[in-house]
Amino acid sequence: MAANQAQDTPRAPSAGARSGRNTGSESQVRDDRPLLDQLAKVKNDFEQIYVILSPPRCSSTALARLFWGHPAVRCYLHEPFERTYFLDGTLDQAIAALERPIELRESGAALVIKEMTFQVGEHFPILSQLTDRPLVFTIRDPRLSIRSRMDKRRQDGDAPIYPEIESGWHDLARQIERCREDHLPYVLLDSTAFRNSPQIVLSKLFARLGLEFFPELLHWHARENLPIANFGDDQRRWYRRVLESTGIEPATETIPDVAEFPRTFQPHVEASLAIYRHLLGDSWLLSAGEEPTT
Repeated sequence: MAANQAQDTPRAPSAGARSGRNTGSESQVRDDRPLLDQLAKVKNDFEQIYVILSPPRCSSTALARLFWGHPAVRCYLHEPFERTYFLDGTLDQAIAALERPIELRESGAALVIKEMTFQVGEHFPILSQLTDRPLVFTIRDPRLSIRSRMDKRRQDGDAPIYPEIESGWHDLARQIERCREDHLPYVLLDSTAFRNSPQIVLSKLFARLGLEFFPELLHWHARENLPIANFGDDQRRWYRRVLESTGIEPATETIPDVAEFPRTFQPHVEASLAIYRHLLGDSWLLSAGEEPTT
């Protein structure tokens, strides 16, 4: 497998193209097992693969950033299904991405994959069966995550309202339900909890994953030039904060009221909030005040 240390990436698609190929409120989760045979070589290249899934703007890249400093992690793969979703591409694009992760260091035997729930969508079984470790789902109050996505779109000059599927919450609910049905191990992390109590929550996470935790992992050097943006310069601003960061930053954002969102988008925010509140009661949610279930 060739590791991608630096390469040119195409510019972000237009606002119309970024709406993706899915138009419903959620994408269908299906099992496409023949594709797993094509991905067997990916599994053979690493002793362990860790998978992080999340709705957008839920601190999943910040969590992945923590893994970059772990000596066991050699490579990182950022949203391999992004181009498949937004460009209506074939799975060949995702497979090619899986074969060319970013090399973080020459040593180490693990790969970390970070993906958006709505981008992987119906292909969720591919990721879920790439690992025998618990799948890691990060969540955040949707009033914050949806507002953040709207703000980023405004900064890009796009309309703030986007297809509801791209909030990622409906696919998240389906994927967790799939984990329960298939008895796939998973763990949930709330962004606010792990940002405000990082050593407590993340040490529990690493224990669940079978990785040694070091407090030093909570601090790192900026890596502004790491090529994680799949659509080039126009998309890099979305990751500027996390790439320029030097550690986990506390959650200080003020949660907006649902009434502050555009009226036509409020039912979607309410529906996403209901999913979030339900997941806060999940037995696999790691918090700052509870020991992880074993």
